[in-house]
Amino acid sequence: MFALHCTKKAQDRLKVKPVSALPEPTTRLGNWYCNEFTTSRRKYLIFVNVRTLLPIVVSVKGLKTSRDILELFKQRLFKAFLLLQLPEEKFMPELVEMDEAVFAKTSNRSIVGSMNDIIAQAKFSSDYHEIDVDSPAMFESLSQIPLKANGYKRSTELVAELLRP
Repeated sequence: MFALHCTKKAQDRLKVKPVSALPEPTTRLGNWYCNEFTTSRRKYLIFVNVRTLLPIVVSVKGLKTSRDILELFKQRLFKAFLLLQLPEEKFMPELVEMDEAVFAKTSNRSIVGSMNDIIAQAKFSSDYHEIDVDSPAMFESLSQIPLKANGYKRSTELVAELLRP
C-alpha cells in the first residue's frame, strides 16, 4: 500500500477525496505525488516518487476512472524499471504492494517544487526537442535530471539503491 498525494487539479481529474489519516507505506519506494499538466494541448499526469523523485508521466486521454489511471501508472512504472535494467525479482514485489493506494493532499512543498521543475523540463523537451511527453525517451531524459532535493543525485541512482535486497 502507498499514498498518492494529489494536487487539487489531480484530485479533480482522478475524482478522489483525500483521506486525513495516512497509513505507513508498505513499499520500499514509499509514497508518490501526482499533478496534472498540459502541453501541446494535451493533458498529462505526472507521478513523482517521494524518496527518489523518479518521474512517471502518463497521458490521460481516454482514461475515465482513477483505477484506469493507476493501472496505467503501474504499467509505466514497470516499463521504467525495465529501462533502468533492474532485475524483475527486485521490482515485482514493489508493484504487487502498489495494488492498494490511498489518496491524500500534498504536504511537502519541496516535492511539489521539484515536480514543477520536472514538468517545466518536460514541456521544454516537448516543445523544442519534439520528444513525446509520455515516451521512453522523455522518461530517460527526466529521470537523469540531478535535483537539489536529491542532493544532486539522479533519481535512477536512488531507485537502484532502494530496490537492492
